[in-house]
Amino acid sequence: MRGFGKSYRASLLIRRLRRIIAIDPMLELLGGEPELVWLPRHPEGRVIHFLPDAATLHGDFYVDVPMNFADPLETIEDGAELSLELEDCTFAIDEADLKLGHSTIGPKFSLLIHTSRHYGVGIIVTARRAAGLPMILRSQATAIYVFRTREPRDKQYLMERTGEIPEGLDSLPVGFFWRFTDSWTLHNPKGERVKTIESSDQI
Repeated sequence: MRGFGKSYRASLLIRRLRRIIAIDPMLELLGGEPELVWLPRHPEGRVIHFLPDAATLHGDFYVDVPMNFADPLETIEDGAELSLELEDCTFAIDEADLKLGHSTIGPKFSLLIHTSRHYGVGIIVTARRAAGLPMILRSQATAIYVFRTREPRDKQYLMERTGEIPEGLDSLPVGFFWRFTDSWTLHNPKGERVKTIESSDQI
């Protein structure tokens, strides 16, 4: 496990899914595993490394959208468009803050964020800096996973979004993370909950 575990944790979430469209040029979301042994209904058990015609995709799949490093926003637009066409899938972006920037977002991805529930599309993003993501994306998050964080702007976002900052955030051991849905829960590297912050707790 490298870094503090955000891509690794996202890869564990993705392994529960069956129809994935990913922007993941380093294959971090696959945990470095190109053989999709956890996706038994995929016809070849391998990652699709090209942008397929939506009509050709059936059953389970893992599409790794080809990365245009000269124009990352175009890559995200491609993935969003395919997600809208296919429906009932998950669109995942690793290191989204590096690809999107603070305020830039394309019309197709914007449409997907606003209407994903209508299409049955889930969105998973990882970011080194949450504050570096566009506000439209941050404001729509239904679950937030936070690893060791020392950046003041990221803490400010968490305070504004959740109303509190969990304790020890700047000194979390590698692999430990706080998860927020309706309240904050602390988890160990195995994903086991070790603490819950109730609204009356002191932070």
